[in-house]
Amino acid sequence: MRFNPRCVAAATTITCPTADLGALTFSVTAKAGAEIGADVPLPVRVVLDGTARATSTGRVTIAEPVALTAVDTQGDVSLATGASTALSAAVRNSGDAAINGVVLELRTVRGITSARHSTCVPTELGAACFFDTELAPGATYRLATPWQITASPAVWAPSQWASSFVWHTAQD
Repeated sequence: MRFNPRCVAAATTITCPTADLGALTFSVTAKAGAEIGADVPLPVRVVLDGTARATSTGRVTIAEPVALTAVDTQGDVSLATGASTALSAAVRNSGDAAINGVVLELRTVRGITSARHSTCVPTELGAACFFDTELAPGATYRLATPWQITASPAVWAPSQWASSFVWHTAQD
């Protein structure tokens, strides 16, 4: 499990300084041999000064490991306010098993807008597109048409902003 380095972990407890309570993020890794598809509860309890302030239970589903590799990535892209450009994106299945369905997520800043597509939905800072296709081991999937983005007047300019494409499986 990875988490804020200022926190201390015990068998079933993570203790963090009070100042870090607003942003606790951690990753969970299944034990070797865990059953694919198993649905496991993950209880969470926030204790402040010895008093439980909040409790909740999330759920974690054990997923099959996959290996997606982004290909055809772009470096710096210059874009004036109001202008548009086209981005290419592709992914390769670097694993040993077929993957059924992939998702391409554009993570960017407020003010960068993207063209609408039937398989995409806008997110708070970008968009996510679902591609209902099987990706065989070693196969590469490329967007049929480039992804159009526009820098609206809401983007601070001139400046530099980081954006990225992230590939997921449909299960993710």
